[in-house]
Amino acid sequence: MRTHLLVRTLALCAACLASGLIGRPASCQELTRTLTSPTVEAIGSFGHSVAGVGDVDGSGTADVVVGAQNETVGATSQVGRAHVFDGSSGNIIRTLLSPNPVSSGFFGASVSGAGDVNDDGNADVVVGARDEDGGAERAGRAYVFSGANGDLLLTLQSPNPEMFGLFGASVSGAGDVDDDGHADLAVGSEVDFGALSGAGRVHIMSGLDGGALQTLVSPDPEAAGFFGRSVAATGALLGPGSDGVIVGAMNEDGGGSFNAGRAYVFGFEFAGPTAVQGPPAGAPRGLLLVQNRPNPFNPHTTIEFRLSRAGAVILQVFDAAGREISTLLERTLAAGSHEVVFDGAGLASGVYHYRLIVDGEESDSKRMLLVK
Repeated sequence: MRTHLLVRTLALCAACLASGLIGRPASCQELTRTLTSPTVEAIGSFGHSVAGVGDVDGSGTADVVVGAQNETVGATSQVGRAHVFDGSSGNIIRTLLSPNPVSSGFFGASVSGAGDVNDDGNADVVVGARDEDGGAERAGRAYVFSGANGDLLLTLQSPNPEMFGLFGASVSGAGDVDDDGHADLAVGSEVDFGALSGAGRVHIMSGLDGGALQTLVSPDPEAAGFFGRSVAATGALLGPGSDGVIVGAMNEDGGGSFNAGRAYVFGFEFAGPTAVQGPPAGAPRGLLLVQNRPNPFNPHTTIEFRLSRAGAVILQVFDAAGREISTLLERTLAAGSHEVVFDGAGLASGVYHYRLIVDGEESDSKRMLLVK
């Protein structure tokens, strides 16, 4: 995967840019409706985050989602909610709730359209809960919900959870970054430390399985720069077959001025690995490839697979660009369960793929994450 960095200086009115009204007369600015929370309460913060989400209900009209991060759920304060409204009528379609409700978890701190994550023809929704305990105290989570019925599709956590990292401070669809047919996600962790306290990160997460595909860091990192405070999809920056995101770093010293801020535009252009793709859906199966454990890992992980019959087996590991890293196994094995330990001690942190081929015909592959 090649990541191209472009930096833009924007001199346009942000409100006009967001509304698409640049160059139009003031008369074009028409209020169509005012939305209020279906569970209205004092200091509920309905409107803390808002987004258009595409057509979630298949009505032919784009819909909207509004976050209310301070709303009380049951007797628990500041759990938060996200409300999805019909774009045509303004009627409530559904209210989304955190699967892991906690006081001051701030579910709804960020909301966005996710694209069609589950490939059912309906737009889906991603919601950030920046202060939930996702792998560490207040590390944060994000959730992807089906637009069609509100079912939970994915629970996302930082690949390197940190206390008060605020994963989920911002969320966005990211397009199909890895070209697997599923829309992927971008999630900001504005207080992730990295090498500098509060420098921030943005994690690109797979829409297929929720795994981390890539982590973006600021090209000009600063302590308390808060890279990842905001993130949004840009579309095909590099031409057809590419996607991109824009990331805000509100406290970086842009232009040499203290806390003036910066924004960075990243373009993704997928370059494989076509050799690591599994068989088409419905193909006959003589094998089962199990997700490696642990995952993420450092530096060792166990890969398990099961054969329904004896066969000639090849097990290989590839990097994110499709380059072969290692052949772990190449021999004839009996039917049954088998395990191989992979050692990533000499490799850099990142996403890797492992592929199993049986008798030169059937194959399957999975993604694993090495974090050092």
